[in-house]
Amino acid sequence: MKYFLVTGVSSGIGEELCKSILEENIENFVIGISRNEPNESTIHKHRDRFKFFSVDFNLPQTIEQIFTDTFFQNLSSIDFLVCNAGSLINKPFSEINLIELQSIYNVNIFSQFLIVQKCIPFLAKSQYASVVTIGSVGGITQSKKFPGLSAYSSSKGALSILTECLAEEFRDSNISFNCLALGSVNTKMLRQAFPDYVSKTSTQDIAAFILDFITSRKKLFNGKTIDVSTINT
Repeated sequence: MKYFLVTGVSSGIGEELCKSILEENIENFVIGISRNEPNESTIHKHRDRFKFFSVDFNLPQTIEQIFTDTFFQNLSSIDFLVCNAGSLINKPFSEINLIELQSIYNVNIFSQFLIVQKCIPFLAKSQYASVVTIGSVGGITQSKKFPGLSAYSSSKGALSILTECLAEEFRDSNISFNCLALGSVNTKMLRQAFPDYVSKTSTQDIAAFILDFITSRKKLFNGKTIDVSTINT
């Protein structure tokens, strides 16, 4: 059995990724972490291979608590970790208050930092051991930036740098770390940022790409932030 841990599974890319993993192989098991449980019927059809934990990414102690669960105490290893959870605020820089800024960073970087920390002992016991963080093209240096997304893009930039740092810190281990900097994908978050824009990239497209990358390309990439976008994003 191969064990995947995915954050941010309640909808969008995370939900679709869980579905893809479960359908790809009957030997795949998914641990999903987010505030709300996904509604996708395909996931519920495979309840014997899906374990859900509810957390509030704004409250780090809820992350600490789930790793004390007997499920993790009995778990031997985690093979693949996808840090997909994300939050966005579309607001002029001068109007963003400290509470809003902290909330974005709690979800997009601080909580993901803690989850990777908690998963390291499990990943170290896997022969596969691949970690992928889901960043944003907006978090890449010299990429096109958009007004109103300063908190979101800067937090995703921090996630990208964290990923590159972890690859160096664990270079002598069996764990690979890469960041996929996504362009626009048809999700609720995209509609929140750009209400009138429709992307040509679906959640199904991106989920398939992430699954292929994390399972097939471990030996080809480590410590990379990879631009995953189309020309028309």
